[in-house]
Amino acid sequence: MGVAALLELDDLARPLLADACRSWSGWARKIRPLRVVASVEELRAWLRESGPAEADEVLWLLARLGSPSGGNSVSASAVLAWCLLPGACTLARQLQTLSPSIDELVAGRLWIEVRSFRWCQLRRVAANVLATTRSAVLREC
Repeated sequence: MGVAALLELDDLARPLLADACRSWSGWARKIRPLRVVASVEELRAWLRESGPAEADEVLWLLARLGSPSGGNSVSASAVLAWCLLPGACTLARQLQTLSPSIDELVAGRLWIEVRSFRWCQLRRVAANVLATTRSAVLREC
């Protein structure tokens, strides 16, 4: 089925991402660094073009906003997971021989890692989330 489809992040019209798209301007008004893009739709392209420090700042803000110990916004967590989907899909392809349910394992673990990211202690959001996702999936397999 695919990691994105399993998380229902395969289309910006899906409920969590649609909610995030509606919420983006309000988040950006309150959190200045999110103003680097006008909408969620522009975020992945901006992340590819931005420098590592600028990209990490935005991802860290989304992690904080989505964390139960931060803003507890599930739609912000969805945006973060959506931003990390290219890496998660690559991870699923790399590990596909380990389990016929690898997409499900990666999708589930990615969501757990996004929602539980220790934003008070860590930076390098993409690297940390994807590395811990990989480690957890390998343990499960």
